[in-house]
Amino acid sequence: MLSNDADILALTETWLGTSIDKQVISEITPNGYSIHQISIKGKTGGGVAVIHKSNIEIKRSKHAQTFTHFELLECDVVVKSQHFRLCVIYRPPPSRTNKLKNSTFFEEWSEFLDRLVVIPNELLITGDLNFHLDNVNASDTRKFNETLLDHGLVQHVQGPTHNKGHTLDVVITRDNSMLVQTSPSIKDPCLFDQNGNLSGDHLALFTSLKISKPPKQRHTVSYRKFSDIKTTDFIQDLSCTKIVQNREGSVENIVNLYNTELSSIIDRHAPLKSRNIIMRPNTEWYTDELRLAKRDRRKAERRMRKSNLTVHRQIFQDTCLKASKLLLKSKKDYFSTKISDIEHDQKQLHRLTNDLMGNRREIILPSHKDEKVLADKFCEFFVGKISAIRDNLTAKNDASNYNRDTMRADIKFEDSAL
Repeated sequence: MLSNDADILALTETWLGTSIDKQVISEITPNGYSIHQISIKGKTGGGVAVIHKSNIEIKRSKHAQTFTHFELLECDVVVKSQHFRLCVIYRPPPSRTNKLKNSTFFEEWSEFLDRLVVIPNELLITGDLNFHLDNVNASDTRKFNETLLDHGLVQHVQGPTHNKGHTLDVVITRDNSMLVQTSPSIKDPCLFDQNGNLSGDHLALFTSLKISKPPKQRHTVSYRKFSDIKTTDFIQDLSCTKIVQNREGSVENIVNLYNTELSSIIDRHAPLKSRNIIMRPNTEWYTDELRLAKRDRRKAERRMRKSNLTVHRQIFQDTCLKASKLLLKSKKDYFSTKISDIEHDQKQLHRLTNDLMGNRREIILPSHKDEKVLADKFCEFFVGKISAIRDNLTAKNDASNYNRDTMRADIKFEDSAL
């Protein structure tokens, strides 16, 4: 995803839905990206997801339906002033275990398309339908193509998307749409697990959409240059403060004086500065050795595509495996070293482990210029809520006119103890 600078990534068969979801989601969602996903509770397999750059506004559709024969993640995508509906679909192949039927799927599929095509915005449907769409004479393929034709839709993927040579994955738009700028290209991502085994049997689809490139995500950071403070001048100013000269008064006055004087000195010697930075994924673990391995992988991929020989495909897979192992090793070494460096700083260690376990907590506050004014607004809001609840309870109590004797708290227990 990062190597290809993907803006939006659609995934099927995520297999999310276990107790370690947070950790897995954290690992597959880099900094600057967000994720929407649907998993089937209590079942293994399946699951669909969309990972996207956070500066692209993507929201789950409020009108999405639930179907029995395919999984659906329906989202509204907004890039600047452009809108389109993104639908990620996974259809499990029928089996004796799941008791799914193609006839029922086509009923639900037609119902889904009937609702979808009346939407005024552009449409993009992608996912794994588990039909052999390359076999145009198959009855299911003909029926599927007929449903697209009846609804004014077209399927853009041409070529095998599975390692067994069949076309199972789709990219679908309206037949008069210009949303898909280039025909989807099909590439082998050569993804390996930590044991060196290929972790997928599907190829990856890449396509460019005719929408504006989203602006890079920026974040405002505030900082002070404490290293620029001249120690002698700082000590001199401290010795001249009212804190040193006046130590009388109440505790509250002394604390206020302490905060005011020290804040004034800090602002003088290390004034608070702000700047906008571009949000980038954390790649501190990216080593020179890994960079060379990725370069070799790209070289092997170009050679494989040019010759289309089996031997060059095997060389490409070997370089992918090498790069994958180096990637895991680089991350492991980086975080092991970082944990060792901060093991005595509980705050930093807690923050790092939370990030690794997927428990990121970003404090989001309304836009404000004065923190005190914002705090007062929060106070007024919650005091108002409590007052409204109290008034509502009082009104209901007065309206009920229901009186009963109440046991007062000062009644003494006079029975014998157990």
